[in-house]
Amino acid sequence: MEAAHLCGAIQISILPSAIFIAAWNNFLWPFLVATSDATITIPVGITQVRDFFGVRFAKDMAAAVLAGLPVAVLYILFQKRITNAVMLSAGIKG
Repeated sequence: MEAAHLCGAIQISILPSAIFIAAWNNFLWPFLVATSDATITIPVGITQVRDFFGVRFAKDMAAAVLAGLPVAVLYILFQKRITNAVMLSAGIKG
């Protein structure tokens, strides 16, 4: 454990909490300060779709898929470059 710490490894228990805090901040702050539909973020928009239509899981899932679709398309288009960049940052030559 000490050797891993000296080599720069992070503790796994810190990472999930940091991810949760970042995701929550991505929702909470825009939810509190957004005053119009043009300034809301995607998580806030999905919440408003759910509030408008009620609890309908099919519409929630459709909104979530539409929100993630642009990122998925960009990843598919630039998959080779992203993979090479990750491999280079990890020190693996491809």
